[in-house]
Amino acid sequence: MNLKEGKNQLLVKCFNNFQKEAQMGIGNHVSQYLYVKKLAPVELRKGEYFPVNWKLSDPVTPHETLHLPNLVLKFE
Repeated sequence: MNLKEGKNQLLVKCFNNFQKEAQMGIGNHVSQYLYVKKLAPVELRKGEYFPVNWKLSDPVTPHETLHLPNLVLKFE
């Protein structure tokens, strides 16, 4: 989505992992990447439970996050 003429707003979420300070900055020179992975079709059946689990393949610690704040899952 592109910015439109008029009033635009910027929302910034910041989480400092419970530290005493939260340092942050906004840089518009940072490259943005779009990752897409097509999965094999899955037949969903009414009344059944289909768990979904997203995680890093080889995290440094078990508490490491995906570092993907705009992660979206679409069912099409």
